Amino acid sequence: MRWDGGDFANVYAKDLTGTYVACRSTSPGMIAMARALNSDSYIHFEWDTLGVCTALNVVTSSYHAPKTP
Repeated sequence: MRWDGGDFANVYAKDLTGTYVACRSTSPGMIAMARALNSDSYIHFEWDTLGVCTALNVVTSSYHAPKTP
């Protein structure tokens, strides 16, 4: 994504209990990883108390559980 301040990536997740988390990063490396995501990607991310992403790991592989409708 892009805004007047430059590029950024937002990462969102919600678990089965409805707990929602999100973080944002302006790190070029994290932005590149976020842009590489597709429907077969596994994502792990961490954030600080300000909602800034501190880690983003992306693995794209066919060995993850099959998608369900």
